[in-house]
Amino acid sequence: MSFQLAANRVMGICAFGKITKPDSNAKLLSTNRVAKEFLAQMGSMASDKLPTIIADIIDAFDEWGAELKPLPPDDRELDLTVFRDTSAAVNAEVSFGDAALGAIQEPTRDPIVGLFKSYRYKMRFENMDWDLRIRPSVTACVLERADRLSKLWWTYEAVPADLLGAPHPQSCERFVKMTTEISETALPALRRAYIDALDPHKRQSECKLEFARLRVSLLDNTELPFSKLVDAMLLSGVSFAEAAGGKFGADTQEGARMVVRFIEETTKQKLNPAIVKLATRGPGLAAVHCNAMPEADLTKSEYRYVIAGLASAINMISSNLPTSDEWKKRSQSPDLIRSISAARPLSAALADIAARGLDRFARSRQALVNG
Repeated sequence: MSFQLAANRVMGICAFGKITKPDSNAKLLSTNRVAKEFLAQMGSMASDKLPTIIADIIDAFDEWGAELKPLPPDDRELDLTVFRDTSAAVNAEVSFGDAALGAIQEPTRDPIVGLFKSYRYKMRFENMDWDLRIRPSVTACVLERADRLSKLWWTYEAVPADLLGAPHPQSCERFVKMTTEISETALPALRRAYIDALDPHKRQSECKLEFARLRVSLLDNTELPFSKLVDAMLLSGVSFAEAAGGKFGADTQEGARMVVRFIEETTKQKLNPAIVKLATRGPGLAAVHCNAMPEADLTKSEYRYVIAGLASAINMISSNLPTSDEWKKRSQSPDLIRSISAARPLSAALADIAARGLDRFARSRQALVNG
């Protein structure tokens, strides 16, 4: 597998108050007021709690046999960034397949998102050097109204430092598994930091709601069979099940096999080809991914969902770019790979769409529990 970038995003939901049908008369605070309060909350988190959480994450990497060495921070990033997310425009279908979904209706709103500065490392893992970025992010939903659900994310992006030596697919799959398990441990700490940085009167209305989790894992793939699979699905309307069945040639079938392998290895369950979709976003990005599916170890009180797949920058695969080793050394830096990655923006867009759906699902489930 020709690997360029792996993006793994793991989310937990943070709720306050009794999650019931929103009061139609309830008023949301103004965006400017929320953003100001939210920025202060993030500043408290960054100075007080995040360094300790990151230190624990580094220790967890070490337990997996991954050695991390800090890299200088990216001067182009702000320490704290607050914005209203309107980036969910991606051609994708994400659902949670539950009859209760939609039991609570609320007008769709673009969340106010807070990004912390990336933590950058050189990582020695699976006998390779990687350029790794770790970034926490949170939403301000609960500040707008107490019955809303804030989303807490851990995002990991890894690029092989030696781009001439592509890692084995198993290394990429192990990276996803490693960062997912590390996030499962780090999410409660991030949630605690989020709560502690709130005003005291908001903390008093806390209602623990940790049963809803979401993971979105995408891997860039630049091999020709995957490119042909994307072309068949995008240009000819071929379904993934048809491609996987070999109806449209051996190369397209091989591209589908790559997708199946990655999804099944990172979810540890058998994939139903019918839930594999194509997500596109202009200009020229596409991902073949499974629709939101439950993870294998669910319990009645805990709901965990995963979206996983492969992505590519359309037309980059077959373009007549220079192929000499010297050209690759000069042009394919980790930062450049991040700038042209399809997995990076598409995983973010899919994560946003799925988070909105999971928000509605969580409200529905909690409303049923509360009667």
